Amino acid sequence: MTLNKPPPLDLSSTYLAQATRQRTGSGRPREETQELFEEIESLLNTAQDILNNIPMDSSVCTTPRASEAEIDFSVLLEFQSPGREIDSSSAPLTSSQPSIIGPSSDTNLINFKNIETRKRVLSLPVELVESAPTHRFEQKLQLRFHPLRDVLRDLTGLTSFRAYINDQALQLLRFWEECEEFFSRRHETSRLCKVANELCLKYHHLEPKLPLPILDKLTPIPKNSASTHVLQVMRDRQFDAFEYMCVHVYPAYEDHCQQAAVTPRLNPQTYECNSFSGASDEANQTKYVLIDSEQVLVSAAIPKLIAELTSENVDHSFNFTFMLTHRYFLNSSHDLLLLLSKHYKNLAGSSGTSQPAQTKALLRTVNLLKLWLDIHPVHFMQDPSLVQAIQQFAEEVVQKTLPPAAKNLLSYMETKLSPHQEEEPFQFNSKPPKPKKILRSLTSTEQVSFEQIHPLEFARQITLLDQQLLRMIQPNELLFMNWTRNETKRADSPNLLAMIDQFNRTGQWVVSLLVTTHEFEKRSKYLQRLIQVAYETFKLQNYNSTMALVSGLKNSAVVRLKHTWDSLPSSCWDCWEELTAICMLDDNFARLREVVRSNSPPCIPYVGMYLSDLTFKEVEPNIFDGGSVNFGKMRSLADIVSKLKQDQVVPYCLESVPLIQEFLKQLSFIPESEYYENSQLCENKNRDSQSAESTVPKLVRRKTLFHLKNSLNKSVK
Repeated sequence: MTLNKPPPLDLSSTYLAQATRQRTGSGRPREETQELFEEIESLLNTAQDILNNIPMDSSVCTTPRASEAEIDFSVLLEFQSPGREIDSSSAPLTSSQPSIIGPSSDTNLINFKNIETRKRVLSLPVELVESAPTHRFEQKLQLRFHPLRDVLRDLTGLTSFRAYINDQALQLLRFWEECEEFFSRRHETSRLCKVANELCLKYHHLEPKLPLPILDKLTPIPKNSASTHVLQVMRDRQFDAFEYMCVHVYPAYEDHCQQAAVTPRLNPQTYECNSFSGASDEANQTKYVLIDSEQVLVSAAIPKLIAELTSENVDHSFNFTFMLTHRYFLNSSHDLLLLLSKHYKNLAGSSGTSQPAQTKALLRTVNLLKLWLDIHPVHFMQDPSLVQAIQQFAEEVVQKTLPPAAKNLLSYMETKLSPHQEEEPFQFNSKPPKPKKILRSLTSTEQVSFEQIHPLEFARQITLLDQQLLRMIQPNELLFMNWTRNETKRADSPNLLAMIDQFNRTGQWVVSLLVTTHEFEKRSKYLQRLIQVAYETFKLQNYNSTMALVSGLKNSAVVRLKHTWDSLPSSCWDCWEELTAICMLDDNFARLREVVRSNSPPCIPYVGMYLSDLTFKEVEPNIFDGGSVNFGKMRSLADIVSKLKQDQVVPYCLESVPLIQEFLKQLSFIPESEYYENSQLCENKNRDSQSAESTVPKLVRRKTLFHLKNSLNKSVK
């Protein structure tokens, strides 16, 4: 009897090139890596010849399971790192190829160019080769960049995905997540096989059952299996779950998201108030996710959300989210008032509720109206009929059951909507620092110039100006991307646009100041002074102005002023490099977010960071196909708005200097179309290079603590 000939191995660039990409970053010189893979290719070609010609009773085939195993190409790729635990999930492997490669094989039939390579292959453990499971490299390669991976890595996307899929798919997703946790903790336990079998056994008994193709593969792993084998089996099972979701679950979810994305943005609400009473499948529409050991509601019908607002386990963040975003799933604010009125009447007329519990629920309903006034006072200022409706509700409905609450509600509404509200002055525990002196002879902003203002005082005053603008931003200005609508943005988001205009004005002023200053020494001093101002704003945690100043300094018309930059002292360079490292746009402002998160107030965040988050969330659907509200999206929007509101609360203990404040509000700049022309007048390659080199000594950068720290970080990486 002879061994059936397998189909030829595909040794094209499909996996050799993929393996090369994975391995060239491991520290080996590229030439050595290329030579290594040429040798691997030769080895695999020889292995194919052996498979095609060896009879079953040959002495080469002495391993009992040789005819059932497969060629584990990860073995051939991993020999360059002796002693390393092999992770075969990323190694390029073939599918369904019989193998006679093993420790007992006649390795003399395989020719190696390098004797060391042969020694390393022969030193591989027996169980690693014998227990090589089935690998499907082509499927893994195709799914490596599947969009579902991005969904599972993003908390918001994962929440939306959880809310959409059915119970069986949700169970499959949980299995995939527990596999992730299993791999992350594999170094913490010495009983991998037992933990893996317990995990698989658990999902054999859980309801609802996993899909049958997945469930059939969750067989026990032999107790004495090597850890590498256990890890590979679990990786294959996790991949089976991922592949099933990609094929059977994700396409419908993707179609759903695409349909929601093309929904007209000007009219995102799709429900009439009368349709709420007939939600027969309300329980089926309610879904929760487990976040930090706490159940969080991510999808529910409108009646369920209304009931949650006044439940005993009342959650302020839930109420804030609902009242902030109610126009995403209701046609108008009058619909919300009608729903709350009906809910109040039902609570007041219920006989099965004890008197104290009933009173508490009624008071919570009244407090929701106060919360509404706090979050969206503009709704009532723009719609007098809404004010009249609340007055009527308080006088005709609340007055009958809770007279003090009705009186309190009317008084609170009158106070909040009063046009002559005076803001109370801030009280500080200590006196603010004294402002840096400016020339006493200056009496108007026309006489003030940039060089007359100390960098620290400039940073303090622009911080006070930014905080004033930040505190004026209302929550409704951040919703529905109101700041992007050309026709109505000035009316819908006036305060937010004022802060955006101040940001842009500062950046344009920085560019204009430098490119219109044609004297080299003066321009060099301005550049140094601007970097000092940016660094002072950074120390004051005014990241909005820091970003504005840095963006102006990184404008191409400024960056090209090579000799001006070369004239900076080392201390100034250190500040600049630290600022640019933090203000990078990479990974969605990852470094800047980390800095903001680690600092305590007062703080002025870079508003553009939050606007980009809001823009990203707006593409998600407001309401799912089944009629339930995508409350996961509403929570995400509320979280972003809440972060901004927290920064509005704590003030800076600084003293305002009116003269500098006026100067900052009137920063002048030239049109953007004139930047490059003026920049060329400052430094022309032929004209300015000789004069600059003759007047400014060439500075040698000294190695400072900042450089040493960066060098250390790079060496560690």
